[in-house]
Formats: sequence, C-alpha cells, structure tokens
Amino acid sequence: MSFRSLQGGQASKVIAYSYDAAGRLIGSQHGDHAHRYSVDAAGNRLEQQDTQQALTDNRLSQLNGTRYRYDGAGNLIERQEPNGERLTLSYDGANRLVHLTHASELGATREATYRYDGLGRRISKTVRHTNGTTATTHYGWDGDRIVREETDDQRTTVVYEPGGFVPMLRIDDTQQGRVLSAYITDALGTPMQLVTPNGQSRWLAEPDDWAAVKNQRAMRNVTQPIRFQGQWQDEESGLYYNRHRYYDPQQGRYISQDPIGLNGGTNLYSYVTNPTGMVDPLGLSGGPYGLGGGPYSQSSLISRSAEQAESATKSCSVSSNHLIGFGQGAASVIGGNVNFLRTLSRNVGLLGREEMRRVTIEGNTIDEAARLYASNDFVREEANSRVKDYCGEGFMAGRAFMGTLTRLGPTALYGDVSEAVEDLIKKKSSCGKRRSCLPSS
Repeated sequence: MSFRSLQGGQASKVIAYSYDAAGRLIGSQHGDHAHRYSVDAAGNRLEQQDTQQALTDNRLSQLNGTRYRYDGAGNLIERQEPNGERLTLSYDGANRLVHLTHASELGATREATYRYDGLGRRISKTVRHTNGTTATTHYGWDGDRIVREETDDQRTTVVYEPGGFVPMLRIDDTQQGRVLSAYITDALGTPMQLVTPNGQSRWLAEPDDWAAVKNQRAMRNVTQPIRFQGQWQDEESGLYYNRHRYYDPQQGRYISQDPIGLNGGTNLYSYVTNPTGMVDPLGLSGGPYGLGGGPYSQSSLISRSAEQAESATKSCSVSSNHLIGFGQGAASVIGGNVNFLRTLSRNVGLLGREEMRRVTIEGNTIDEAARLYASNDFVREEANSRVKDYCGEGFMAGRAFMGTLTRLGPTALYGDVSEAVEDLIKKKSSCGKRRSCLPSS
C-alpha cells in the first residue's frame, strides 16, 4: 500500500504488511518505522520475547509493560501503565461498562459514567474532572449506528454510506453557525481526514495498524472520534465504544468477552485476525471488508442479492419481459435514492420552508396509504396487482440485485413508496363514491 501526492508524483510513504500462515497480521513497515507483533495460537498479542507463559482463558495480563486485571466474568477491571497511569472499570449485570476512573501519573483524575437504552445502545456519558467540571454527551442512533453526538455547546450529525458504517458527511451545529465536512477514509473505511467544501482540512490523523491515532492535527475545538468501522473513541479512557463491547487499541482486542459466548470462537476477546482487511462494526463477529468472502464483502452482497432475486421471481414466468423488467428494477434503485437524499437533507435542516411542507405532506400521504390499504378493498387489490406485475416483469429481481449489490436498496424505498402511494390516493380521490370504481363482488 502506498500514499502518493496529489500531484501524482512518487509515493511519499509506502506501507508494507506481513502475515503468518493463518493470515494474522504479524508485522508492518511504515516508511522507516517497523512494527513486529508476536501472537499465540489463539491470536493474542504477546510481549516481544522468546518465551511467553500461556494465557488463562485468553486473559492478557501484560503487554509492553502495561498490566491488566479481570473480574470473574472476564471483564477488564484495571489497566496499569508503566508510568503509573491507572484505569479502573466497573460493569453492570449485563457486562456493560457503566463506570470508570482514570488517574494520571500526575494525580489528576477523571470519572465517567455510561448509560444505555433497552437495546443495549449507549445513549449518554458523563465525565467529571478533578477541578469539579462536568460534561455530559448524548448520543442518537439509527439502528446500530451512532448518527448524533450532542453536548451543551455542539451538535454533530454523521451521515454514513447507505446500509454501512463508513462515514461520509459530518454536520456540526454550534452557536457560531453550521459547518459541513466530508470524511476522507482509507480502504477500510477508517477516517484519515475531515475537509470542508472549500478543501480546508479541519482534522488530520494517521491510524496505526490497530486504529490507535498518531500524528493527529486539528483545528481548535475540533475532535473526530470515529475509528475502525462502528467504533467511537472515548477521550477519557482511550477505549473505543464498539456497540456491544469496548475495544482497546493498545491490545488490539476487546476488554470483555464475546456476549454470544462460545459461539464467538476460541478467543472471546479477539477483534479480527487481520485489521488491515477485516472489520467488526458491531463488536460481535468480524469479517473481510471489500473484495473477499466475509459478511461485509462485495462477493457476499452479490451472493445474498442473487438469493433475493431468486426468491422474488420463483413464482413468476420468465420471458423477454422478465429481462426488461430486471433492468427497470435495477434502475429504480438509482431513481429512488433521489428522494432519499431529499429526506436526508430535510432531517439535517437543509431544506427551505416550501420543500419542508412538501415532504411533510408526503409523510402524511404514506400514513394515509397504510390506512387505506387496510380498510379499502379497491386500494388493496390495485396495490397487489402492481406487485404481481412487477414480479412477472422481473422488476423485483432487478431491484433486489442492484439494491443489495450497491447497499442502496433500503434508501431507495422511500422514493418508490412515496410515488406509488400518491398515485393510489389520487385514484382513490377521483373515484369518490362512484360504484364503477369499486371492485365488483
């Protein structure tokens, strides 16, 4: 892997990686800086020495001078740095981190308390400093992704790739106004830079092999907490919140065991064997990203899309119309995403008053359509007939294929539903009480 200048000159930095026979990362060369990793059969990173005592239940007790202690459930409860810095952690009955205390080598302390919703998603944290100041951060979610971070001074909204965990856009709202930034990521989706529309860099950093940030530069009051896909850094501890668990970049693994137990594999603390080509956005089960055969790979998406296409068309006759419909269905995903972008803009407040009113009407239209489908035979039969027509033409097969392949299928749904629903309601309105419009008994 190499990084080249914007002028297309020679590579300014070349990074080379080395792996063992099991595909595990054991070394890297970043320019003049070489890194070597020693791992045991279970994938635990070890001290750089000839011999190493076997780890009990894969609980790492020491790495590069840092010592670790665990509770009876296998949760990390203490981290002691060589310089005297100490981190102590507490968990609830569900093995979720709820409190920690960080004591620096100079005696300053920080305490943090974490709260979760009924789905186990972290919704807030409160950090108290030695000087008595307290700061609370709230989090907003879209499924399993953090899309909003809010403090007393700032609200940050993050837009991801549709259906994925790679950040694309960031909107910061403060008392001084709104700032729009774009993420520049590496091939794995890890942020490396934040830039404004005019090309100004707001944040720049270089992650190491296990996502620890180095050489970080940023404008005043600008922080960027996203690390590997699905990870959110906590400045007070250096740990990365990873949905179901917390990740420690110093160890390159999680601080608690896999919540799915033995189904998680032989090493319940493992992140991934190869952090240069694999991701674990949920803190549960990692896999290859990009080309390959893992759960987040393009080949896997294509395989699943083929299954969806087969399911959508198995009850339909295949003809030339089927092939034409397949192309129409694939194209509909692109068209549907126009409406998705408009909805997205509305959610972050970028639309004008008239457009906001228009989208609100469409939202009410969808609610009305749901009611009509449940209560009106005419609307229900018309909608069912359209679905059958699409199936016979291969429309749904094409939509399933393109939507899954590009990960844009869910975002296009709003556009399709909105258009079809408005048409149905218009037909219902023009029908009125005329008996000729109602289905014959």
